[in-house]
Amino acid sequence: MDDIFYPLHSFKEQFSFEPEIYNKEQLTNKKNIIVCGMGGSAISVSLLNVLYKDAHVTLHNDYGLPVITDKDNTLLILNSYSGNTEEILDVMEEAKQATISMAAISCGGELIERARYMQIPYIVLPTIGIEPRFAIGHQLLALLALQDKNDAIQAIRKDVYACDVTTSEQNGKLLAQNLLGKYPILYASKNLFPVAYLIKAAINEGSKIPCFVNTISEANHNEIQGFISHETKKEATNFMFVMFTSKQDHPRILKRFTVMKELYEEEGFDIAQLETDHINHTKMFELILTGYFAATELALLRGEDSYKTPFIQLFKKRII
Repeated sequence: MDDIFYPLHSFKEQFSFEPEIYNKEQLTNKKNIIVCGMGGSAISVSLLNVLYKDAHVTLHNDYGLPVITDKDNTLLILNSYSGNTEEILDVMEEAKQATISMAAISCGGELIERARYMQIPYIVLPTIGIEPRFAIGHQLLALLALQDKNDAIQAIRKDVYACDVTTSEQNGKLLAQNLLGKYPILYASKNLFPVAYLIKAAINEGSKIPCFVNTISEANHNEIQGFISHETKKEATNFMFVMFTSKQDHPRILKRFTVMKELYEEEGFDIAQLETDHINHTKMFELILTGYFAATELALLRGEDSYKTPFIQLFKKRII
């Protein structure tokens, strides 16, 4: 890709996508929605639950069937960007044997071929040459379309179209400069964990460096102790802690972030804090874009190709 920032500069364009549901007559309203997806196809599910509290969508990211207590009122949405994700095809086969209602979302591949043959509802995503982690717009709209949430689709478009991409780019590139030569450790409240995890994945895949993520307050009960031993403190310059906070987080969560920041700085660790308002969905998407720009710029600074994942591809070949 000539312009490595193209997926980010054109991010808003994804939300003009009009999902078309094939075999729509087979789609019936179900009380329980379980979305099956891995990697970038799973992130959109977690994000959907944060953006829209009434989504009530459960994520299944594994082989086999999830626990289903009411088969007649359950819809499995099989979400695989490539259409060839091994775990999702396995779920599809088991769901077929168990006669569980299914729908599919993909750019193509084996998943869409099987969906056509089985005559189950499916949506074909646009193929625009970007990585699944950047295609959250297409996936969010498709997930909402299969649930007949047209009002939510219009709302999400309005939120995204109001984003200030230029400021997100500036903030992201500045963060990348601060992260150069560091191993990022990301902390977020439960409200922002899907955003932090999305950025973690973008750094892993794009920047080609280890990056770790945890929630507050869970990390306060175990992880923080691991950074203050004599041996670990000698490695302090190798770490950078990035804290994702929302003005709407629980007051005690915000207090925990404040105290953590103070203690870590006393120990000599570098800290960056990215504050937003998770109730304001435009601000949420701007934070996502900031992370995307940071991961892509960091890859550029490190001389890495942000869009190639050779080790992941090698792994996939070995498990065939």
